Amino acid sequence: TIQDMVLMRMETPYVVTVPESLGGPGNSAVATSFGIFQGIRACLKEVFGNPLPQGRTVAVQGIGAVGDELVKYLLNAGAVVTVADIDQQKVDTLASEYRVNIVPPEKIHTLDVDVYSPCAMGAVLNEHTIPELGCKIVCGSANNQLATEQDGDRLAQRGILYAPDYIVSAGGVIIPYL
Repeated sequence: TIQDMVLMRMETPYVVTVPESLGGPGNSAVATSFGIFQGIRACLKEVFGNPLPQGRTVAVQGIGAVGDELVKYLLNAGAVVTVADIDQQKVDTLASEYRVNIVPPEKIHTLDVDVYSPCAMGAVLNEHTIPELGCKIVCGSANNQLATEQDGDRLAQRGILYAPDYIVSAGGVIIPYL
């Protein structure tokens, strides 16, 4: 959290995700979610030949700071978005403001969608969930999405394009230097 970053900044100057008042960029979630959005566009171009999200279906798992912003980018681009989060209040708040579909958290990865975007917990791509995936692309901000190295191979064997989290989430780290 930002509060954790502030505490770390008190100990070392080598922390960049802090409020503007402390010399940082402020909320990095916007930059991180924009990076995820651009990653999704790149994957759409690779898989479908067109980077435009308009009319594409995207399942976003996790409506935290990054997931919430990502949903807004996707909706503004014309995507059809389904969301899930273990915090039902976050889902209800988002659904009251935006046109999204809602599913239980344990079902989000099984949906027949173009893109599955895990933006919450890590290790969501594993020997149990990969066979259940209904997507052609995985691109999200959750850290360490693959439970094991073999899970990357499992995705490839299923013909699912995987955009590594450490690449598409880099916007949150890069933004202080722009």
